[in-house]
Amino acid sequence: QKAEKINLNPAEIQGIVAYLKVFHEALSNGDGNKVLELVKFRFDENGRAFPTVDRKKEELGFVKTIENFKKKYPDWKMLPLDPEFFDFRVVAGGRMVEIINKDWQPTIRGTYTFHGKKEEYPYRLFLSKIKGKWVVVR
Repeated sequence: QKAEKINLNPAEIQGIVAYLKVFHEALSNGDGNKVLELVKFRFDENGRAFPTVDRKKEELGFVKTIENFKKKYPDWKMLPLDPEFFDFRVVAGGRMVEIINKDWQPTIRGTYTFHGKKEEYPYRLFLSKIKGKWVVVR
């Protein structure tokens, strides 16, 4: 609610894409700690909303999930970031951007094979700008 109003001008889109490249690379590499660092604000929000949840346990489980994709699935890979397909949408009264493609699918997606079947891991992201910095809020 305290996030800055967003105007998807070229400079803001460039900032979003730069953030997404870091996020995409961390997920691609199975770097759970880096992904956790990138979504820390979201965990902070959840901690305020659900104070009885064990935050450390939630964070540890999150990191392990990210790391396990790379460890458990040898063919784990991220779908490429392709600006031609981006269809970012300003939502939440102009204070949040849904990171989505023209096909209505999340921009950040990984693929892997599970029991002989190709699976997709979509990572839904909503970004807000707080104190001039892009952060994951949902």
